Amino acid sequence: MRHDVGYVVWTPADYAHRPNTRYPVIYFLHGMGGNESRAAGEFTSLLTRAIAKGWMPPVIAVFPNSGRSDYREKVESMIVEELIPHIDASHRTIAKGEARGVAGLSMGGVVAVWLTANHPDLFSLAGSWGGNLLHMEEEALPAVDRNHAQLETNGYAALLVNGNQDLLDAHAPLVKLLSERKIRHDLVVLKDTPHNLGLPCERAGEQMPRFIGTQLRKYQGLWQDKYDIAISGGCIVDGTGSHW
Repeated sequence: MRHDVGYVVWTPADYAHRPNTRYPVIYFLHGMGGNESRAAGEFTSLLTRAIAKGWMPPVIAVFPNSGRSDYREKVESMIVEELIPHIDASHRTIAKGEARGVAGLSMGGVVAVWLTANHPDLFSLAGSWGGNLLHMEEEALPAVDRNHAQLETNGYAALLVNGNQDLLDAHAPLVKLLSERKIRHDLVVLKDTPHNLGLPCERAGEQMPRFIGTQLRKYQGLWQDKYDIAISGGCIVDGTGSHW
């Protein structure tokens, strides 16, 4: 992008003590007006609890700053062509699409679906909190339709979480298409929940990590022969304010 872009990398507590261990990676995309530090602060506490309770395996989490870009064009290229290779080169990741996913809030939740559907070779899951999928319907739906065979073959899955006081029809076209194409998805509608970035995380704080954990563990057998896989641990924050 020809300029520095902020990002935060969060690693499990045992990362420094297990030098032969590699980890799945979750990329977390903030909402409009957010930034990498705020997103990391909100999501890493949830990860810490989820890993401690065994809902999901230890993961590396990456929080890029997209500004107010909607993650389109140059920012999409930055994530796919620059950030992911950089993280795989600089951290002990399992550099496979089966071990990589995207989750996000609001704008980031919309892009989590679009980005993963547009690059089915790079990701195995999408988690959307409060994402108005109508906002990117022209991008997300063609990506799902175009790549549905690879998404289904890869075992791709999406979790869509919205409030009943938010845009109730925001996921309807996507859910219809995912159902027609037999792509696994779950839709969660939260009671008494407007478009408030904190509420979906608070009220669906268990569903998202359980979903991520279930999806990642589906593929864990594929990694066992090649990698020492992390199976437990708490978490720490590493790399705040870094750039690439």
